[in-house]
Amino acid sequence: MDRRAVFFVIAAVTCALLVLPSDADLRWVPTVMAISYAVLALLSYLDFRSRRASNRDVPNPGAPQGGDGQPNRPVT
Repeated sequence: MDRRAVFFVIAAVTCALLVLPSDADLRWVPTVMAISYAVLALLSYLDFRSRRASNRDVPNPGAPQGGDGQPNRPVT
């Protein structure tokens, strides 16, 4: 899993845990931050997943393309 997504999930859980001990008039701050971090975690995970899926479709330019299996052999 993407490291950014893991960080955002941990931050969202931390903010959610801070809702109860916070003052009643400021309770909206950790609530909004927890929701924001959860959205960022979802978006980061979707970005990671889409990049990983798109990289499977692109051939590796350094990979051998068949033949004798020696892509760096000098041409004579």
